[in-house]
Amino acid sequence: VRKTFPSSVVTSEKRLKSTLWDLDVQPLISSSQWLQRHGLKRNKLSLSQILSQIGFQHREDYVSTLGKFVASRYADGLFPQYLRAQDGRVYNLTAKKELILHFVDCLTGAIELYKQRMEWVTSESRQIFGVILESCITIVLDFGTVCRTEYDLCRDVLSMVLSQQVTQLAKFNLIRTAQDLVKWQQKAVPVSEYSVECAVKWLWKLDHMPAISSTSSTEALLEAISDETVSLYISSEVSSKPKNIQWENWIGSFILMNSGVRLQEEPRFASLATIPFTSQCQL
Repeated sequence: VRKTFPSSVVTSEKRLKSTLWDLDVQPLISSSQWLQRHGLKRNKLSLSQILSQIGFQHREDYVSTLGKFVASRYADGLFPQYLRAQDGRVYNLTAKKELILHFVDCLTGAIELYKQRMEWVTSESRQIFGVILESCITIVLDFGTVCRTEYDLCRDVLSMVLSQQVTQLAKFNLIRTAQDLVKWQQKAVPVSEYSVECAVKWLWKLDHMPAISSTSSTEALLEAISDETVSLYISSEVSSKPKNIQWENWIGSFILMNSGVRLQEEPRFASLATIPFTSQCQL
């Protein structure tokens, strides 16, 4: 997964304060899983489900003596009717105004919830990293040769990820690529308010220095793979597209060869995300 980093996302630590969202909006799950919980069908608000509660289908049966289908004529003109464009079925609407207004309120609430979910998914740290679905992750910090201003911008974004998403995970760790590898913890640790706070403080104490070694990124990634994290999220500066593709292919091959499973099974390290910070440094 490759995502570009818009320089306008974070300009100060004030951006770390999250917008107030409905609790139903915030679970770190995929959109399909979220819709299974909050979709119209789950809440009996799909068109077919509503129609079955506010009326009945206008029937059309085959009359053998006439040799054709004949529509029923009971209460002809008594009820307002609704024609479903999808299949041409006609429904007689019998519900009282109060029930109709109830469904209007329910649908209005559902629409508002979906809007909030869309805004939440595409805002703050999720705008760069997406929604982190795994419960145990190692974030490899490869800042490359970015300038000081951009370096601080990267740390702003990573602080947002820690405070907004990692707080909902089970275990995490941070590894910084350098000539001498720098690890926040030796192994991934359980998530707590204290551990996340310590990780943010550690992040902001890191000196601004380039990763001199050409193999530092690989060494950091191999170190992360040796831990019991399910997924790796790589935060790196990408200097050239072909080089990055080659690097990703090599990593993918390494993960597959060292996963200890058959090819038809899902590899242990199934998810590798590269997030290149490609914004231009403006002094």
